[in-house]
Amino acid sequence: MKPMSKFRIIVLGLLLSVIAGGGLVVYGQTAPPLVLNPMNDHVQLSPGESYQGSFLITNEGNELRTVVIDLVDFRLTEGGSFKALEEGQAYDYSLSDYVTFSPGTVEIEAGDTAEIRYSIDLPGEARPIPHWSALIVRAEENSETTQQGSESITFQINLNFSYVFALFQHLPGPPSVTGQLDQLTASLLENQESTDLNVEVPFKNTSEAIAEINAYIEIRDVSGDRVYRYDFSPDKLALPQSKRIFAHTFQDVDLDSGRYLVIAVLDYGGSHNLAGQTVLNVN
Repeated sequence: MKPMSKFRIIVLGLLLSVIAGGGLVVYGQTAPPLVLNPMNDHVQLSPGESYQGSFLITNEGNELRTVVIDLVDFRLTEGGSFKALEEGQAYDYSLSDYVTFSPGTVEIEAGDTAEIRYSIDLPGEARPIPHWSALIVRAEENSETTQQGSESITFQINLNFSYVFALFQHLPGPPSVTGQLDQLTASLLENQESTDLNVEVPFKNTSEAIAEINAYIEIRDVSGDRVYRYDFSPDKLALPQSKRIFAHTFQDVDLDSGRYLVIAVLDYGGSHNLAGQTVLNVN
């Protein structure tokens, strides 16, 4: 089966760190300098079909690292955060039962690279829906990981000295995504030094497909002129039958008294874009 285009999104971490900037999120101490390439895989696969792939782990540090790889199920929170599920927790979209990988432990010398091979064998009786799971890569020096995540993916993230390689299985053909926007909210946040504008755009993926969303927010005055605009990093994920809130804070805004129109546009791969708006009154 032909791999789909690699996802640019979602970096998750233990601290609130927007993934659009990429990079590692460090928790507590300096993380072992491991690099994953690629950082995730999206494949088209029907029940009864198989797929093989691999990714590389490079040790960019100056000493030998012993690396352990584990398979976990996960969800995304409404804010786009990664959240690993507890072992044995049932999940309809789990890919874990169909994934094998090798090796489970590998020693990587400083400057060297190790290859992790994996395969997906989707049985014929599997439900014809998307499935996903993740391979967590961690340095043996710190065996504890956390189930908490934070905002958004390039799917190279640090979970207490851990990194994530995410696997997504899609059904062949163009995804049939449907979705809806709930009410936008816009509020001014006053502080001693500046005034910020917080906007939240709730999107509900009402389909059984994984939505890859491009979105932006605009602030316009009464004459229709654009005052501010924010473009989210491309290809944000909204998993099937789940809610995703696109939030952004415009910092240190300079708005005269009056009415402003807050507009949000989401392109989620459907037949048309979704658009929503709300009115902001500035006294």
